[in-house]
Amino acid sequence: MLQTADPARADFLSQWKTRLEIMRHGRMGDLAAIDGDHQAIIRECNATIARGQLTILRNEKATVDATVQRIRNDVETLHALGSAFCRASTFFDKVMAAWFENKKTISELEEGFKEICKGPRTQLNY
Repeated sequence: MLQTADPARADFLSQWKTRLEIMRHGRMGDLAAIDGDHQAIIRECNATIARGQLTILRNEKATVDATVQRIRNDVETLHALGSAFCRASTFFDKVMAAWFENKKTISELEEGFKEICKGPRTQLNY
């Protein structure tokens, strides 16, 4: 829970935190939607500041930006993993066909497997 003495500010911060959670869990495959949500949150921050109803500190906006960036990184990682799984699936289909047809040696199969396993090593940030 976000701690602040100003109830209006606490409510506002709670709202954007909830929206970030929705972005994280509800829009994992849609980077454009995540960017749109992020921009909407920032517009609301700016409008609230302009109305003078409460003060949003710069580090709180930075927290929103940092959280959105982590979500974007996670989505990009998931897309990369999905792509890697597709490549691996295709590779294993080829391995099985080659194995049964004896068109490749074991060392060639091992080299192909090593090539498939190469790629970015990333970690999801939750």
